[in-house]
Amino acid sequence: MTNQQLQAKEAHDRREEIVKLRQATGKDMVALAKELYLAQCHKDCQALGFETFEQLVAAPLESGGYELTNWTASKLITIWKHYVVGKICTGANLEQTFEIKKLYEGRKYLTTPQEFEERIHLSCSDIEKEGKGVNDVECSHQNIREIMAWKCQDCGYSWREDPRLREITKNDLSEQIDKLIETFKEKTGMPALSEGYKESRKWAAHLLKRYSFGDILECLEWLLEQTFWQANLSKMKQLYYQMPRYQKEPTEAKAQWVEVKPKR
Repeated sequence: MTNQQLQAKEAHDRREEIVKLRQATGKDMVALAKELYLAQCHKDCQALGFETFEQLVAAPLESGGYELTNWTASKLITIWKHYVVGKICTGANLEQTFEIKKLYEGRKYLTTPQEFEERIHLSCSDIEKEGKGVNDVECSHQNIREIMAWKCQDCGYSWREDPRLREITKNDLSEQIDKLIETFKEKTGMPALSEGYKESRKWAAHLLKRYSFGDILECLEWLLEQTFWQANLSKMKQLYYQMPRYQKEPTEAKAQWVEVKPKR
């Protein structure tokens, strides 16, 4: 098989996969984004008899095209190229939170793995606010004074809070996260949480930023008094979403509500 024949076969195989995925939703959109990116990179339009990639994308299925809008294809390709090819995150990371609008419009504010991890759980508007706000960057200089915000006098970067205190705050939070997760595992009798290490730390951080450590433990103990949660509490995320209900109505009626098992 010649190189040209091999390229044509690969282009046809990719088209078949894209056609299967063209109605995809959720995490399957990630696979569609990958295939479209590869099709564009390998110039599948030429192998499939089209002058341009845009023509291939928009052409009807019976004409050998993908029958997709160029608007969708363009954004999916941009998302894959920016995040995965740009090594900001993996395809698996995208599967956990695939929203075209958020990923596409937020890409200018999600330019590093750290920014992605810290901001991807936010709404699209909050990601933009974080990105447009006072600079949230690292700097090695110490010549910093307080003005409207905190500003480095050497490089000009500025922050909402004194960055010299940031590491102390991060370390304290990290220690509390570790303590909360260990306490959760100890009280539930679980050697490891079902949601995974990173997810556990993320939801533990959300809890600690919103509630006191004591209130979180009280909610945990309250849930473990219920038969339903004794058998099903295995994630920090579950604890996070039970906190508002616990604080609002820690009554016998509520205890009965959380014990109700879903209908089969």
